[in-house]
Amino acid sequence: MQTAKILHNHYKIYNNYNYYINEKTLQTLPGIGEYTARAILCFAFNKQVAVVDTNVRRVILTQFQISNVKSQIPNKKKIQEIADQLLPRKALRLRSGRLLSASAYEWNQALMDYSAMVLKKEKILPQSGIMFRKTKQTKFIGSNRYYRGKIITLLVEKERVEQKVFMSLFAISPEQLQKIIDSLLRDGLIRVTHGTITLAQ
Repeated sequence: MQTAKILHNHYKIYNNYNYYINEKTLQTLPGIGEYTARAILCFAFNKQVAVVDTNVRRVILTQFQISNVKSQIPNKKKIQEIADQLLPRKALRLRSGRLLSASAYEWNQALMDYSAMVLKKEKILPQSGIMFRKTKQTKFIGSNRYYRGKIITLLVEKERVEQKVFMSLFAISPEQLQKIIDSLLRDGLIRVTHGTITLAQ
């Protein structure tokens, strides 16, 4: 009965102030804190706000270098500030006319899914020095994952690139490049036509 009353009160407030819904006004409602308010704004009203749950927190602490002189896990406020900075600000339109979305709705869900699917076994531990990293992180720069990202980034910018161009840009062997190209093909991320590479549509 109490829950029903709370929901009814929330509904009346929303009807009266639906044009002025923001994080501050939402937090005046009983039972709604910072996370819930941001989640409502993002997922119900499609607002450009960063939502930090346990999964997003894990991504930030394990995938980014965070300065912290006390070598302790950053507090909630600091993590939210980082999430706000990471939030995409604008979409990118390719020459083909295809629009790469900067939607917070999609961004927040992607971080949550990535953490739940890829980082679920990672532990968050304070490290000596000023950085937090995945406990099982292998060397990234120079790895196949690193060059996969470079290839996708260049294709987003140029739309189409001849495969031989990557050999001149990357200090890797033809065998390693071919292995990377093959993995991108298997994942359905690119197309290769007569030696020219494009993003998959």
